[in-house]
Amino acid sequence: MYPVSNLNAVGMYLRTWEVIYNLESCGISVLVFTCDGSSVNRLFVAMHSNYFHSDALHAALNIASPDMRPLFFIIDPVHLVKTLRNCFADSYCHKKTRKLWRKGEPISWELIVRQYEDHKHEKFRKSLITAAHVYLNSFSVMKVMLASQVFSKRVAHAIEQDAEKSR
Repeated sequence: MYPVSNLNAVGMYLRTWEVIYNLESCGISVLVFTCDGSSVNRLFVAMHSNYFHSDALHAALNIASPDMRPLFFIIDPVHLVKTLRNCFADSYCHKKTRKLWRKGEPISWELIVRQYEDHKHEKFRKSLITAAHVYLNSFSVMKVMLASQVFSKRVAHAIEQDAEKSR
């Protein structure tokens, strides 16, 4: 058991690598280190800059692994979902500051808007997105829950069903 109160970046570094070495010695491959964006966690990640030569630190060599594979850092994944949604919302819509593409096809927020508008008056909707999910403002762009719900299986399934009907 490791105490978490008053843990500084050096203490975190030592304890984390102890755990990684123990896991690797048991045959468990450690591939990712996920944490929130606290100052201790950011300092911990920054302490690995000598292990991996990159302009943007996102990985370090996993020195505990037999093959010296990379150990990837994911800092604040919840807010990455929110950022992804905000970029998606600005793709050909809202601020129109993005033009996202996948396999040569544009990815537009209009798909989400259309899903909402086409079904908002139905009593039993396939998708539970609301105006707050679709028409973003300075408050809703900060809401992680709204972002994660837009990327839900339920929304994806509703969009797929509408696409099948329109064929």
